[in-house]
Amino acid sequence: MSNNNRHGDNWNDEDLSLFSHDQRKVDIEIDSHSGGRALQAAVRPYPLAVAGNPLEIEFKAFSPKRQFKFVFENSRVDPRISPTIIFVPTYQFPKGINCTVSDGSFVYDMKNQIMTYIHNMSSLLHTVRISMP
Repeated sequence: MSNNNRHGDNWNDEDLSLFSHDQRKVDIEIDSHSGGRALQAAVRPYPLAVAGNPLEIEFKAFSPKRQFKFVFENSRVDPRISPTIIFVPTYQFPKGINCTVSDGSFVYDMKNQIMTYIHNMSSLLHTVRISMP
């Protein structure tokens, strides 16, 4: 990568890069976020797989508890076979999460930064809310 603080990302005289070598404070093997720019806005939770149809997604990156909300409607897919999987970055949630779901159950794997949600087939709408503890 050729971007730096002096010349930006060398495209159109702008500097919109999410990474800059000049921003690195430590070796990237020690801290994968080193060199990142505007990460609080760019690194966010999002659904990787949805056992239904997404209706609403919201992330308040700058709220004190970093609130994430995801709403989707049921599909005919059995959620035990195809669960809803949400990426939950430890960058935003370094001390774990508080999570509530409208129905069903979930498992949070902090090491792999994912939450697996298995909803009840009897409910039409499903809501997942995640915030900082």
